[in-house]
This record gives sequence, structure tokens and C-alpha cells, in this order.
Amino acid sequence: VNIDRSTGQLANGGNSREEYFIEGTQPTQQAVHEVGTTIIDNGEAQELF
Repeated sequence: VNIDRSTGQLANGGNSREEYFIEGTQPTQQAVHEVGTTIIDNGEAQELF
């Protein structure tokens, strides 16, 4: 099973590794990675989600 390295959940892209599990013990949820964007407005950094 491909596992996300940072969350230990099912991988849905890069940064994954293959792991073996006893049947029924593998993760069942997909990894979710939040992506934020920083903008500069009038000299202040603001993070958007």
C-alpha cells in the first residue's frame, strides 16, 4: 500500500512510500494536504487558504 510519508495515511500523490500491512490493518483515509498562499498587501504578508 502506498502511504503518505508525512501523515501515515493513504497516499494520493508524490512523497509516498510502500508499506505492507496485515490484512484489515491498513489505513483507510486519504492524506489531505492543505495548501496556503502568502500574498503581500501594502507591505504585510497575509496567508490565504
